[in-house]
Amino acid sequence: MSWRSALLISSLLCALLSAALPEVLQAQPPRGDPQSQQREPLSRDRVLVEWAEPDSIMRELVARLGYRVVQYQGSTVRFDAGTRELVMRGKPSAVQRDGTMLVGDTIVYNDSTELVVARGDTVFLRDPSQADGDDFLALGEIRYDLRAQEGTTGAFATSVVSGDRLYVNAKSSTFFNDTTNVGGQRVFFHGADFTYCDLEDPHFHFTASDIKFVSNSVVVGRSALLYLGEVPVFWLPFFFQDGRSGRRSGLLTPRFGVAELFRNSANYQRTVQNVGWFFAISDFADAQASLDWRSGGAGGGGGFDAGWTRLNSDVRYKFLSRFIDGQANMSYTSRADGQKNTSVTWRHNQSFNKETRLSANVNFVTNTSVQRETSFNNQGAVGTIVSQLNYQMPIGPARISVGGTRKQYPGRDQVETNLPNLNLTMGTLAFGALEWTPSVRFNQNRTDKIDQGLQFGSVFTPGRNGGVDSTMVNASRSNTNFGFETPIKIFDFQIGNSISITERFDNYPEQRVVRDVNDTSIVSTRVFAQRFFTNIDWQTSFNLPRFFQGTWNLSPNVQLANSDPSAGLIVRSELSGGRYVSQGKRLVYGVSAAPTFNGIFPGVGPVEAFRHTINPAVSYTLSPSADVSDDFLQATGRTRQGYLGALPRNALALTFSTTLEAKLRPREPEERRGADAGLDSEAAGDSLASDSAAALRPGDEPGAAPIAAKAPEGTKIRLLALNFSSLSYDFIRADTAASGFVERDFRIQARTDLLPNLDFQLGYELFQGDPISDTAVFSPYRTELGVNFSLDGKSSIVGFVSRLLGLGGNIEAPSEADSATRASRSDFNQRGGGLSAAGSDARSDGMFLSTPGQGWRASVTYNSNRQRPLKPGGTQIAFNPADFCGQFPLGTPARVNCELEALSAPPAGFEPDGFTTPGGPQFVRPPSENLSGNLSFGLTQNWSTSLSAMYDVTRRDFGSLQIGLNRELHDWNAVFSFSRIPNGNFLFNFFISLKANSDIKFDYDRRSVR
Repeated sequence: MSWRSALLISSLLCALLSAALPEVLQAQPPRGDPQSQQREPLSRDRVLVEWAEPDSIMRELVARLGYRVVQYQGSTVRFDAGTRELVMRGKPSAVQRDGTMLVGDTIVYNDSTELVVARGDTVFLRDPSQADGDDFLALGEIRYDLRAQEGTTGAFATSVVSGDRLYVNAKSSTFFNDTTNVGGQRVFFHGADFTYCDLEDPHFHFTASDIKFVSNSVVVGRSALLYLGEVPVFWLPFFFQDGRSGRRSGLLTPRFGVAELFRNSANYQRTVQNVGWFFAISDFADAQASLDWRSGGAGGGGGFDAGWTRLNSDVRYKFLSRFIDGQANMSYTSRADGQKNTSVTWRHNQSFNKETRLSANVNFVTNTSVQRETSFNNQGAVGTIVSQLNYQMPIGPARISVGGTRKQYPGRDQVETNLPNLNLTMGTLAFGALEWTPSVRFNQNRTDKIDQGLQFGSVFTPGRNGGVDSTMVNASRSNTNFGFETPIKIFDFQIGNSISITERFDNYPEQRVVRDVNDTSIVSTRVFAQRFFTNIDWQTSFNLPRFFQGTWNLSPNVQLANSDPSAGLIVRSELSGGRYVSQGKRLVYGVSAAPTFNGIFPGVGPVEAFRHTINPAVSYTLSPSADVSDDFLQATGRTRQGYLGALPRNALALTFSTTLEAKLRPREPEERRGADAGLDSEAAGDSLASDSAAALRPGDEPGAAPIAAKAPEGTKIRLLALNFSSLSYDFIRADTAASGFVERDFRIQARTDLLPNLDFQLGYELFQGDPISDTAVFSPYRTELGVNFSLDGKSSIVGFVSRLLGLGGNIEAPSEADSATRASRSDFNQRGGGLSAAGSDARSDGMFLSTPGQGWRASVTYNSNRQRPLKPGGTQIAFNPADFCGQFPLGTPARVNCELEALSAPPAGFEPDGFTTPGGPQFVRPPSENLSGNLSFGLTQNWSTSLSAMYDVTRRDFGSLQIGLNRELHDWNAVFSFSRIPNGNFLFNFFISLKANSDIKFDYDRRSVR
């Protein structure tokens, strides 16, 4: 590392600035101000001296091998044989040896003492070995001893390019050979002045009375001072910096604000972060250990803002030769109120070969309440803590994937584990005309420490002394799923076979209403200590070859289906006393058609044509009646009266999707439009016709036959795509019950290229009650509504409107890959698959700041979920966080934390997977309605702002709010930011940082914990 590069690193001497910085920066002229002229760098590309053209003898001497070429030039050259002194005078006088050039008014070289002296108003030194430095300019003289390899200079100036350009000036310097380091140097600077500002009158500069640079070692200095303009703002008695190249172990840069040094209130709690050490283990691994600290509250460290101490350790590794990369992080937090938390994050990716891979993303915390309450990160406050593990490998012709997931919820003890999750696929095995594609899946998931949605929190048992003992219920649930699919294809005939086994076990007491199978007036209420349901099913079907393939795509099929389609072939439950009972099978005959209808319509304006595509999928099924035993109905919690599951089936089903596309007119190149502007209409028409019909390739002879030229294609964009879920109508059920519709739910999805990442979904619950019973009432009720999209100045809809108005603008169809970025969960507090429990990502504030000049960007997400009102009767459990947390006053930190904990995970009755038999308690959950968005735009060329918010419409309160304002100065960046985290914490930050080195900054940081 050269001394010029070391000067760049030595700028770390001023890690803090004074409060006078904002006022001084306001007086700085903006970039491009004509009154602030930029200085010229001492570039090595410019010509310092015009060398005389050598004659033939000189060219022959220079070309001889084994000699070192030294080139001299001056107006007069005098050599004293007695003193062996060579003197060159003139403007300029120059000497060049091995690429090193010295230019001045007078150059004196003594062959006996090997001393070189260059004098003049300005003396230039160009050293090609300093790849990151420009020319060295000295005022007065440069004296250099070739034998001792040491010398001195007067006042000098130079510039260094290492990232940003650093301009250096000093009153004098001394340099000599370092005997302890082969090829190294020691350089002393006296009265040094350096800056990154490229103006003649720099906005800021650093000064130091003395600086010592040891080549490839260290940089030390004393009496360092930072000036803003001509105002001194900060002084350090000394500084020290490792000047070696590459990654080196050393101190981390602490993060704290001015308020931590000068507290402006007795109640202010100081926060200091990132105090620690960095370890450069090797070129492939590093580690760091750091400390975060927050002082206790005025009340002695109690309450929600008790203060804490956090120990952090981070290890990163990356071995490209072994295709391994990852990191491991751990944090230990100890609060002043005695609560502790350990957080662990481990991310690992490894490829053993082309088809064998291991990926792990492990996140684990011991105290989710401490994790949430001490976080100043939005996702860290409400995001689900998810761990994922997956291993893929081939076994012969098969491919196996095994893994699992684990979820923790902020502020909750509930833990969900899905382990193992096994999938085995064989691909297609061909034996002549026979093709077999088997696959196996198995997964088991558990939910432990369930603390919400329970009817009974305690179990009472008789005591030894005649009293009653109570024991807290340790509620848990487990689900086991096994599936084996073995489809076979012979020519165009397809035989489908599948076996599935599912079992659900609820290990907590629950009250149920049990009705007699044949007499619904006989009702009993029982409390089961445990609930379970086992479902064993076998499905088979036979599909005939398609007819009218490519048009109507008719496909007849025969299926051997269960008599009751809502349950498996063999079941057992607590209602059957643990006995396995079965139902029969019946033949189901069906035919399906999937045609495609297209319509082309003329365009308008920039649209050349419209295409409307309709893709209906219609199926008709017919099956005879069936018989279901009373034992089977008893096991599934159903009654004979009003039962519709065994009726004959005569149903028509429809699935519908439609797409409207537009093909835009191709835009002519600018040069083509300019060339055609000078032609008359007839000539222009002939020119366009000939160009579209044929063209000559470069290099073809004039008489060669032209080749057809492909006309430019217009952009195709999808204006609107609608997908409707399947809807079935059973004519026999319509005669028996009040309605012939079969499905319980109906959904509509929409997508367009005009709004990138658009995801619109509308969901309805069609029946009030169980649709398999004649007591169900057909009454569509909206249960969910979700919309999210992003928009910016380059979006298709903006370009489309601009072209309609004749304002120009390009339209680009977004790729299908952006669909992966759409939100898959309705509630924002349930998204957390990428959340880190420990490490720098978890400790960061997560503030999104826009960059000036990038234009505007906006994204909006709206989600509404509600439950159909339940009919009176039965056991109903109302789960409303407002009632659940009513013991705390509104607006208090205790109430906010309680409601966040209540909403962070679904209660026991809302498990989406598994089979729930009728007669159990009905859970009533309040509606949720959330609106979130991000907006960033540039106010001016140098000012930009950003806004990010999550608003709970139901509670009429912001769950999260972030506002940022960014000002780009000539040499500095100024940022104002305010954040309100969903856990109630507040964060206000204002800092100004140097562009060339962001660690040099003025920082005011205020954090409030609730």
